[in-house]
Amino acid sequence: MASVISDRRLRFSIVLAVVGVICGLAGVAAWVGYGTLATRAMVGVPHALPPAETHRLARYADSFTLAQLLLGILAIACGWIARRRVRGSKWVGILAYSSIGLGALALVLMILIV
Repeated sequence: MASVISDRRLRFSIVLAVVGVICGLAGVAAWVGYGTLATRAMVGVPHALPPAETHRLARYADSFTLAQLLLGILAIACGWIARRRVRGSKWVGILAYSSIGLGALALVLMILIV
């Protein structure tokens, strides 16, 4: 019975760490989306795009910043919880630390933008 509980814990921790890695990668991708939309908004001003269009692009860029913040925090939390639940598993450790690192990278990139 103890191995069944242990296997469930291990599987849940691996899934949680993988979710954290995916959130971290999505957070880094949100940084790219922010840069794309913000650049289009800044370039659109001197090229006589309608003000509503540049405003809309700037709002979309701000929503990418919020998504990046939430995904970075979620990636760090998933990695932290996965690491705390199971100790001694090589795969959980690798995935959990990758999740924490990608989440931190997403947050650092967000700070560099602002």
